[in-house]
Amino acid sequence: MPASSQPVLSACTGTEPLAAGRPEGAAALQAELFATVDHDLRTALTTVLGALQTIARPELAPTDPDLAALLSAALAQAQRMRRLLDELAAASDPHGRPLLPPDLAHLVREAAGEGPATTVDVPADLDPVHLSAPGLRRALAGILRGVLLRGPVRVTVADQDGDCRITVTAEDGEPPAVPRSTMRLVATMGGLIEETTDAGAPALLLTFPGAFRDQRG
Repeated sequence: MPASSQPVLSACTGTEPLAAGRPEGAAALQAELFATVDHDLRTALTTVLGALQTIARPELAPTDPDLAALLSAALAQAQRMRRLLDELAAASDPHGRPLLPPDLAHLVREAAGEGPATTVDVPADLDPVHLSAPGLRRALAGILRGVLLRGPVRVTVADQDGDCRITVTAEDGEPPAVPRSTMRLVATMGGLIEETTDAGAPALLLTFPGAFRDQRG
């Protein structure tokens, strides 16, 4: 278990109210349709973006200036499309839906760009967690991409007394960095980021108070 936690950013007071129930009729149909389309688009986009990011690595990047410019433009547009999907998802369901363990595991891998250097540990018996999927995906992506440039990373999700605790451990011995935009995002989600250690390795601990308790009532 992580130890020696030091706060990086204080949590906002309280958490945002959760939706009391699912919308009915046309609104429910619209939400279901968006969820299906969002999933299909993200699956395709993750493959495209992953390929572009791989080709853009210094050792593989094209030397021809025209091809390099084309690759840069394609990568920028793919990243823009992912941001648009995040914004549309947040707008369609600002409170978020409960995330099941497979949803959480997929979300973490998606945030990491499906990189093989990411180990994800999400217990299958976890209760659904009430967090915004687009917000959590963006927050984890902001942390993971910087760490993955250096080496392998491990992400562990746990339920501690109803709080959702996500530990991001850098296995290269260097502490993970937290972009300011990620700090603000986690704070608006009612969360807390702390520097900690996990089995002696430097780590970040993201805590979202009450994210599991809300499901239990």
